[in-house]
Amino acid sequence: MESVVIGGRDLRTFPARDGSGVRVATVGTYTFTPEQLDSLARRVIAVERTFWDSDRGAPFLVTAAPIVGSPTTMGLGGTGRGDAFALWVDQRTPLASMKWLLAHEYFHTWNPGQLGEMPQDREIRPTAYWFSEGFTDYYARALMVRAGLISPAEFATLWNEMLAAYAGSSVRTMPGVRTAAAFWNNEAAQKLPYQRGAMLAAIWNARLRAASQGAINLDTVLHAQIVAARSSREQAIALFPLLAGRNGLNTAADLDRYVVKGEPILLPADTFGLCATILTERRPSFSRGFDADATAKAGNIATGVDPMLPAYTAGLRDGMKILARTQGEPDNAVVPYALLVEDKGQQRTIRYLPHGLEPVTVQQVQITHAPGRECLRTLGGL
Repeated sequence: MESVVIGGRDLRTFPARDGSGVRVATVGTYTFTPEQLDSLARRVIAVERTFWDSDRGAPFLVTAAPIVGSPTTMGLGGTGRGDAFALWVDQRTPLASMKWLLAHEYFHTWNPGQLGEMPQDREIRPTAYWFSEGFTDYYARALMVRAGLISPAEFATLWNEMLAAYAGSSVRTMPGVRTAAAFWNNEAAQKLPYQRGAMLAAIWNARLRAASQGAINLDTVLHAQIVAARSSREQAIALFPLLAGRNGLNTAADLDRYVVKGEPILLPADTFGLCATILTERRPSFSRGFDADATAKAGNIATGVDPMLPAYTAGLRDGMKILARTQGEPDNAVVPYALLVEDKGQQRTIRYLPHGLEPVTVQQVQITHAPGRECLRTLGGL
């Protein structure tokens, strides 16, 4: 039995009066209103229920509670609870960022629970996360753009943030067994199955479409898998390759290269169809110029400032209190970075390019056609 308990003086509740079975409850204040979150949650849930052709009208609860993020990053996340999920949201988070989070969390209603078994051992379970988490990430973006809930530009931004983080990951080439062993204690290792799985899902979807002239895609395989899983005790990561093979896709070599051995993944230029292209370039690696983990543990007092990097050259020093990041993007080395700091009782802004010491190969999605209905379809994998 799983449950969610939420309450407070500013509790807002939205009952299931529209026939959807969806209820929403929030506490706290955000950049968006409770009514906006309620409306968005119902739209996202409707899209995914249509995709799976199931659960229409089933009871489901969405809760949201506020958290305070660090000065340099916004935090948000969620966890599934059977017929509910609970969200924890940084109060600075814009409503647009909630689309992906809602889509990801609700997709877990089916993946992996209705697509096959998962390893029961906590230490082994991360070996299956390329499917349960990576595919969920892929469909969170794909279904939202298909439905027009995000624009092609927003779709590209979501992918580009992930691709930049993957390119600069310190564990990018870590083999699968080591990734699983490090998963619970290493933030970069935690992200890796999500990244690898989403990229493989995009690659395999494109191959299925190309081989079948658009008649078959990844949807075809997952819809067959949910049926097969009803009468099978196989793990989801065993059922998927089997059903992919029946649809003309052999995944064995890719799984061995990229998941087991940890070779770097590169998306083909035409992964997302005629509406976009994948650019591959060498550029500086991303570095804030200080030890972010140690700084957070020190109460946002700058720690481990590297004298070899631009942050130091711009004036950042150990001991300064970081109050806020006012410019810049996580993992993006080509966008200027700015920190509001307190230095000897005075506030000032330090600006610099967040370059690391070594260049990296980064892929980015570039939209090449004017947005239209067909563009939304092809970006979404149809």
